[in-house]
Amino acid sequence: MNLWHFSAPRGLRLLLCALWTASVVALGATQWSYSLPLESHFVEYALVGVCTLYLFVFPRWLDFFGMLALAVSLLAFDHLGRGFPLHFDGCVSMVGVGALLLLGKRAFWDEVPAARCGLTFTICYLGTSLLSPWLLEGLIRLNPTLLDLYLYSFESSLHVQVSYLAAQFMHSSRWIFLPAYLCYLAIGFPLALCFGGQLARLREKAAPLMLPYLLAAPVGLFLFNWIPAIGPRRLFPQLFPYHPFPTAYSRHLVVGPILATGAPPNSIPSLHLTWALLAWWTSRGLHWSIRAVLLFFLLMTALATMGTGEHYLVDLVVALPFSVFLEALCAYDRLPMPNTRRASLILYGGGGLLLWFSLLRYLPSVFWISPFIPWALVALTIGTSFWLERLLPPPGARAQTAVAISEILAVEQPD
Repeated sequence: MNLWHFSAPRGLRLLLCALWTASVVALGATQWSYSLPLESHFVEYALVGVCTLYLFVFPRWLDFFGMLALAVSLLAFDHLGRGFPLHFDGCVSMVGVGALLLLGKRAFWDEVPAARCGLTFTICYLGTSLLSPWLLEGLIRLNPTLLDLYLYSFESSLHVQVSYLAAQFMHSSRWIFLPAYLCYLAIGFPLALCFGGQLARLREKAAPLMLPYLLAAPVGLFLFNWIPAIGPRRLFPQLFPYHPFPTAYSRHLVVGPILATGAPPNSIPSLHLTWALLAWWTSRGLHWSIRAVLLFFLLMTALATMGTGEHYLVDLVVALPFSVFLEALCAYDRLPMPNTRRASLILYGGGGLLLWFSLLRYLPSVFWISPFIPWALVALTIGTSFWLERLLPPPGARAQTAVAISEILAVEQPD
């Protein structure tokens, strides 16, 4: 039985729809959920992404105004009935809660397969966003020491500390800082934009595209333990971003573990860039305007990950084979196994991760032999990752071929 097409009895549909509505309304009426956007803008923009996804799949004015009406009703209850103060972030989030209600109705009552895909992605992504802070706090207890100096040593071996330059450029103008920082906070939006667009184009056949988005966080949390690091801003708060150590000093830096500062180690690989890359790569087949927005998010996210001091350049470089690994691993609909091309991409991504982590952790002195070595590895990783990813067929390519063949056979069948 197809996961997205099963039909439930009327009574069960009514029960599921009622439970979903009661759960979402109860959540939207709590002080915790109303104030959560003030504490975590990632959740706020993820809820904005839910609105985007819903309107892609159901682009009707009635749904749009229904979403707004539900948001206004929840806000009126929270403000007038519960006495919660009105604030912009809470208002924006309530529109997303309204979209959640409508998406649940479409999935449980109307039994629309694309709505079921969208709801599954939304629940998993929001759940990941809410659980991530607690999981990262757990990493602090697992890693009493940090290995930031290994990553800082690599960046210094380039003879150009790229993360410091990126931060200086980002802070040089508010017209650069604001869009870059907004894209950094709203990383859930490009995922919803891409997945919503593909749902509208391919319907439930777009379901496999959600898998690399959702796998990035748990696999990334595992990799954070290999080289636990917190980024240059927290490592050198008095020096970042305008006073990097001279290269001559960094060459003689004693590389080793340092005591944790209390900040969660979430540096390498950069999950923000991983998500932005996956959204860009899996958007093939969408309208050029959507791809332009996703490309803008990719460029701004790359700038902001370093500009905020959360990441070193190598964190972004390692995110490239990591992204290739995740996309190829989940591309079972486009290249079913056994397939040499897909297996090669999985091996490249996994092997690239293993090579980079091994060199950074166990052979940091190799990068100081000559600046050519680290720069060549960076250029080779970037170029190879973008080139190899293009070997994957665009989303829906195999499904569209199957449809075309079935149409040809239908035409050739005799009456």
